[in-house]
Order: sequence, then C-alpha cells, then structure tokens
Amino acid sequence: MSQHELFDVVTRDGPSNQDKSRITRLKQSLKAAEDLGLSAQVQTISAEISTISHNVATPPMSEDEIAIWRAFLPTAYTEAHRNVANTIAKYSFDRIPGNVLDAWAKHRKAGSFERYEIWTAERSAPVVYDPILIGVNGNAHFLLARWGESDANLVSFDDIKREVVRRIRKGWRVTGSDSRERAINLEYIPILTGIVTFMLFAFFAPIDRAGGVSEMAALLLIACAAAVGATAHSAVKFVIKRRVLESDPLVQAIRRHDALETA
Repeated sequence: MSQHELFDVVTRDGPSNQDKSRITRLKQSLKAAEDLGLSAQVQTISAEISTISHNVATPPMSEDEIAIWRAFLPTAYTEAHRNVANTIAKYSFDRIPGNVLDAWAKHRKAGSFERYEIWTAERSAPVVYDPILIGVNGNAHFLLARWGESDANLVSFDDIKREVVRRIRKGWRVTGSDSRERAINLEYIPILTGIVTFMLFAFFAPIDRAGGVSEMAALLLIACAAAVGATAHSAVKFVIKRRVLESDPLVQAIRRHDALETA
C-alpha cells in the first residue's frame, strides 16, 4: 500500500463582513493595477481576491516553496487546459491512493478551489519522486496531498531541498516547466584545457632536431604546461561554479526558506 499525506486546509462557511470589505478594496486596487499595466500586481491581487472569495483561510504556498516543488516535480497535470497532453484527466503514471481521492472530492464539492493540478517527475524506483496534489485559486497554490509509489516513507521537504541543490551541482538545471535543460558540465573543461594547452606547446615548442632542445625536454615542458593549465583552470572552475551556485534562484529560494524555518 502506498504512503500518503493529507494537508489541512482550513475553510470558512462564508466571507465575513471584514472579508467583504477587503475584497472591495482589493478590487479597487486591481482596477488601478490593470489601468497601469502592472501585470505582476494584477496576478497577485487577483490571487488574493480568489483566495478570500473561496473562503480558504490557510495561507497559500510561498513563491519559494512553489519554485522548490516545481524544480523537484517539473511535470504538471492541470485542469486549466483540457486539450493538452498533460490534462489532469489523463494522469496515469501511478494509482492515486483512495484517501487522497476522497479528500480531493470533498474539496471539489465544497468549491474550495478553482482548479486542481498534479505535479510529478514521473520517475520510478530506485529514484522515487513523490507526486503532489495542488489546489489553485487565481495565482495562489495550496498543497493538498502527496503520495509515494511504494510503502516507503515519503521524502521530507528538507531532503527535497538537498536533492534540488545536488542536481544543480551536477549541472542539471530544472526550469519548472515540462522540460529540462542540461547545463554546461564544467567537470570536463579542465581536461579540454589540458589538451589544448598541450597542443599549443607542441606546436610552438623550440624543438630543433639539429641540435636544439631535446625532444624529451620539450615533451616534459609540454606536459608540465598542460598540468599547470589544467590545475589553474580547475581552480577557476571551482570559483565560477561556486558563484554560479550561490547566485542560482533556486538555491536562493532554498536559503530563504531555511532562514524562515530557523527564525
């Protein structure tokens, strides 16, 4: 039997007078943002209005949490587009546990969310990436449930963050869409540098068969130059790779999330 986890979503019977006033103010802000062409603000305000209107009291996922989950589970099945390959109706990678389906049906009956999505990596054991069920209101995402493909324990969110960083270190850069991009693997650059350096010194080496520098000395010089070139480039590679890692948006999102958890 597969493992699963349901997340509490607190709902209200209906919007309070305070919520109604808040919606009115937000709609005024929304119109102003639309008139000014502030698309990002429009999305944020729309999501807030949608969340209040659907009577969901639980805070939505943060942008950092969404980025981390999407990096870990890059394939999204959604109800937003019914005529695409990844429509949620065609999800068949694994069997969704009965308790998750029951909770999903209750949310739909209560009208808590505008639509639902399943995020998954669609990879099987021994590397298991547990799918999750998401409820969406406007631009706000709510984690509703997750499940595993076996009876093994579900991966913790801390382990998920470590896995995302590990994949970035190895050169895999997940974009958060249905595709993956293979970044330049810097591990091979020092080797190529050594080969190029060797060839350059071989071309320019002062080898004079009639009495100049001996071939052995020239070859030793070439080998030393190649080794120095590779070593120097390894050091440069290490510095560059570290800076790239530190500036990666996903790494920064993970660090912000860690800081909030330890605050």
